[in-house]
Amino acid sequence: MGLIATVLAGLAGETLSLLTKPHKESLPTEASLVSQQKLSSLLAGASTVGHATNLDAIAAAHGLRLSQEQADYLEKNKFLLVPLSPPNHQNFDDMLSYFDGIGGDYSPHQRAPQNTKLITPDIVLHAYHKYFDLTLMELEANELSPLLRTFLTGLANNAAQAAGRAAPEIAVRYQNILAQINVARALLENRSVKPDYFSDPGEEEKYLTGDREIDRFDNAKTIFSKYSSALAPDLVSKGLAELRLIYTADAVTPSPLWEPYKDGSMADYTQYLPRGHYTRDSGLRAYFRTMMYLGRNGYLLGKDVGIKDANLLMSLFAAKGNDGVVPLVSWQKITDITDFYAGKTDDVTYSEWHTFLGNILEDATGTSGDLVGDAAIGRIKDNIDQLRKPRILSDVVIDPGIRSKTKADLLSASSGFRIFGQKFTFDAWILNDLTAGQEASPVKLPSTPTALFVPAALGDARARTYVSEFLSNEKRFSPAEVSGFLSRLDNKTSDLRKIKPEEWAGSLGTAWLDLLSTLTHPYNDAAYPAYMRSPVFPDKQIQTFLGSYTELKHDTLLYAKQSYAEQGGPGDDEESPLPPVVKGFIEPNLDFWKRLVALISQTEQSFRTNNVFQNHTALSRLQEFKQIVTFYEGLAQKELKGQAITGDEFEKLRVTQLSFMAAPFSGSDEPHDDSGQVALIADLHTDAVENKVLYEATGEPYLMIAFVDNESSPRLVVGLAFNHYEFSERNGTRLTDEDWKKRVYETASSLPLKPFSYHALLSK
Repeated sequence: MGLIATVLAGLAGETLSLLTKPHKESLPTEASLVSQQKLSSLLAGASTVGHATNLDAIAAAHGLRLSQEQADYLEKNKFLLVPLSPPNHQNFDDMLSYFDGIGGDYSPHQRAPQNTKLITPDIVLHAYHKYFDLTLMELEANELSPLLRTFLTGLANNAAQAAGRAAPEIAVRYQNILAQINVARALLENRSVKPDYFSDPGEEEKYLTGDREIDRFDNAKTIFSKYSSALAPDLVSKGLAELRLIYTADAVTPSPLWEPYKDGSMADYTQYLPRGHYTRDSGLRAYFRTMMYLGRNGYLLGKDVGIKDANLLMSLFAAKGNDGVVPLVSWQKITDITDFYAGKTDDVTYSEWHTFLGNILEDATGTSGDLVGDAAIGRIKDNIDQLRKPRILSDVVIDPGIRSKTKADLLSASSGFRIFGQKFTFDAWILNDLTAGQEASPVKLPSTPTALFVPAALGDARARTYVSEFLSNEKRFSPAEVSGFLSRLDNKTSDLRKIKPEEWAGSLGTAWLDLLSTLTHPYNDAAYPAYMRSPVFPDKQIQTFLGSYTELKHDTLLYAKQSYAEQGGPGDDEESPLPPVVKGFIEPNLDFWKRLVALISQTEQSFRTNNVFQNHTALSRLQEFKQIVTFYEGLAQKELKGQAITGDEFEKLRVTQLSFMAAPFSGSDEPHDDSGQVALIADLHTDAVENKVLYEATGEPYLMIAFVDNESSPRLVVGLAFNHYEFSERNGTRLTDEDWKKRVYETASSLPLKPFSYHALLSK
């Protein structure tokens, strides 16, 4: 239970017994609601909120049926969160659609007292998420997938040619590499090709049915066999076994093709279940599986065979094939685009390995025999410590001697050359360093974290308090163990404070996380509205942080390295007088608005630098969003300074809409019954010790009502807020958006408890 339940049920009459009830069961019952009583009556005698001029208009417009406890909560804290009325799913995004509707009709003649918009960070963060996800999906479908196919084809051709002219003992290694590449080719090509148009609805439905069924193991087997006629039978068998495990996606077991690089290594095949927007069609599912395969598997550098194969693979990147294709060109373009979205890789890839070999070998461009000879391997092993080590452990480690090893030891052992290594993110770094499996650690660390570790490490005091509660109540840490953990947390905070601004701006994902850090700090200055100075407002801000953070992890789940804990309307009537100006409100967190404008500018510049979307509606859409956010920032500055806001500015605030940020780029993607559902889920951390996966999720957003009184106008304003969930479930088949939406929209009684971090509010 948490802030939401507290707000909904009212603080006065609640007991701790509610902690055991699911969220939906804790909502006010019909008997507790004052269904016919006006909000103004419930607030009779209230010293502040009762003076709002639009009380009953707001209640009627949004179908509010409040209890006396809710009204008391609103008076005490000056804000209230309530469930949305059921949306009609007529838009591509229910949250943005509802927000747009708060402002009412575009005509100023139709404006009404209930059209007072509250612009929360939640709504603009959600709009940016929709845009981020749409543009990434557009690039993956139309640019990255073709580039990946060109790259793999060129790499496979070069490997086949190299195997044909190499000495037998080296040809065997090239054959092994070719088998690995051909698995990737089978994954990528196991998809349907969508026609440019359909002659009738029946033809389209037939295509859609086929598209849902095509990417199965049997079809991948056919594709792999087509490419593998020259492979040795044992490699064909291993490749098929690899593909079967990938499409089954429910095992943690040694990899048939990659296990030789590290004895006893385990591959988590549950990661291959397409999630996020990658479930949309077979093309995106194919791209997901291929990039996951090339990102999680690698040539580990702790054994000679890993170093040899890394050297041989590297030599294939820059070689020009018989068709004139140089694989490196496509690889670099894919790397550049995914880097600016999700960040730099945490693993060694081509560029770093090529530079490393050039520095330590007399001839890094020598023959294959030179690259795998004893002299070269010896020099590499002698200098291997020059390479940076990964900072995030994302392997399942089974090691009987693990209790004598540290996290640093395990990270060093996971160092390897990966074709498209998964990305380093600051939040995964936080979770990695604040969790442990069965390895040695100077302080006790949990094997499963909470996402609250992230805002806590970024300096939020309230989140830090909740982390202590999590460790004490959920993990049964002793006071001394909690103290030891908090010392480790403080060290992480110190590390984060050393990060330079340009590092935070290194990718859109890291800049997004940096933006969230502006949310969770005190708002004690009297210039802030009373609701922001409420003692429970920090809890609402944590929910905003975690809701947007969940959307960030959802959008980048393919690329970001996941931490593991290891195991041993009507027209205007020109003659009628205009109704009074409707005065909305911008939540005046200037740090947030400034950094959001900077993030949008960074997005625009990244598109230019990488030459994407330059003649595409995505760019003009981003520029329009920037103008809106800049306008919001300007009004927020005026609010804090007590400067007058003009009637034209208030009117612009009322009619400005954000749904355009969620509109698909393809005109053929028409809305359907569930296309507007905003609930989503992302798996954040895998606990191999307890065989659990930690999930972050969002449900239907909440309506946020707040009292403000600037402009000599005491009034209620209405906006939207995230609804965040965190829970763990047994690892097996990972949850997709479709799985989660069934719980949210069809079987709400099966929803998990609200996050523990809101429990303390119920004791007040």
